[in-house]
Amino acid sequence: VFHFAQKAQSITAIELNQIVAEALSLNAVTLGHDNITVINGDCVDYVANCDISYDVAFIDPARRGVNGKRLFALSDCEPDVTAMLPSLKKMCRKLIVKASPMLDVTQTLRELPDTTHLYVIGTPQECKEIVAVVDFETKVEVPQIIAVTLTKNSVSTYSFTQEFETNTVATYTNIVQGQYLYEPYPSVMKASPLKSLSHRYGVDKLHVNTHLYISDEIVTDFPGEIFIIDSIIPFSSKEIKRFKNQYKQINVATRNFIMTADELRRKLGVKDGGDRRVIGCTLCDDSRV
Repeated sequence: VFHFAQKAQSITAIELNQIVAEALSLNAVTLGHDNITVINGDCVDYVANCDISYDVAFIDPARRGVNGKRLFALSDCEPDVTAMLPSLKKMCRKLIVKASPMLDVTQTLRELPDTTHLYVIGTPQECKEIVAVVDFETKVEVPQIIAVTLTKNSVSTYSFTQEFETNTVATYTNIVQGQYLYEPYPSVMKASPLKSLSHRYGVDKLHVNTHLYISDEIVTDFPGEIFIIDSIIPFSSKEIKRFKNQYKQINVATRNFIMTADELRRKLGVKDGGDRRVIGCTLCDDSRV
């Protein structure tokens, strides 16, 4: 709210919790934000009965349900923004919804049909937010999906449409020692431009369900982590025994594999750590390495 107050002429903040509403009012006065009006009430009722026209409405629905249950659809969140859309459309020109990263991207776009931009935001370690920009006055045929990753020194973005992803053909090939391997950032994986990454960056996919990519020459602007393939080891009892003797500590991951990372770690008899990584995965010829 205080960030918005630096830009907006006036702000009306609706807060259901009385203690939080009182704290917000006190902090607004303390910080000198005299353009903030705080109302202790239910935003559903406020929006339904509002006779004021706003430029922008911002809403951040609860991310978990009863007993901490994870929610995967916007309509299951509280308040239900999808049910409020007719009233919101009358009240404001633009709506911004800050939502849980657990929500399904396709379902969210379906539930918010006037979305122009959908931002999937995260760090190199995890996806943090899904933010939908709904413009009731500007109609677009296909919304832009933008995967944003905030790294230590920069911001990585990848923008595409679901239509482009559907019509794109990925290329597949088996891996060779010494090639570069690319693992998309979590926000990119959540947005799911899985074929268009191959097309746009000229990298080959390992398997239709293995979301790792390879190339002979390095692609420095790929939106993800970049590794060099040191060795390709068949997944067999003989090689597992040899692996145990060679590595005592190595970071373990799995992608489209027959076991989880924890299961593979126990199978290999190693501990996480060090500057190397072993990835259990399935290749395009359905072999496991």
